[in-house]
Amino acid sequence: WSKAIDVISRQSSLVLYYRFASVLMLHAPKETVDSWLRQTALDPHKLIPSLLRFQHAPRDPLSPNHAIRYLNHLIFEQHNISPTIHNLLITFYTASTGPAPSDDGPLLGFLSAAPTDPLTGKPYYDLDYALRLCTEAGRTQACVHIYSQMGLWESSVDLALQKGDLELAQLNADKPEDDQQLRKNLWLKIAKFVVQ
Repeated sequence: WSKAIDVISRQSSLVLYYRFASVLMLHAPKETVDSWLRQTALDPHKLIPSLLRFQHAPRDPLSPNHAIRYLNHLIFEQHNISPTIHNLLITFYTASTGPAPSDDGPLLGFLSAAPTDPLTGKPYYDLDYALRLCTEAGRTQACVHIYSQMGLWESSVDLALQKGDLELAQLNADKPEDDQQLRKNLWLKIAKFVVQ
């Protein structure tokens, strides 16, 4: 597989990258992604079917997910702002079946660090889509974070309290800095929860 990747890497045309992406991702994911990272002229949208096929193929849960590694590189190193790429990465994180599938750390890390549109201040991924995925996957902390990004402070505090995460509820109760009445109401909810 390494030889095939080497031959493709020496070609001036990008067509072979796209044609053999799926097969190479299944048999040599690390080497394939390494070759993609060296070839910055690739259109990542044309590689999405290969990434999806790889994501759904059985693989060693202890080995790194190279599809996620590639998408992270696109977003954080190549500054890709395509909502499709950002949404795909969230899809992969929420469906992750690593050693601890319920570990929200990598997903929360992405949601917190994801680049935002300088004009709107919103992330490039679709907040509603991300919320739906996280809800379906039972990723409570991620849902609370997304509610917070949407400015739905009450929902974020309610969900955190519903899951018994007092610290997360307190963090979100402090976020609406412009609305003192809302902050007061949120802290009253937390106080009621503590008393009960």
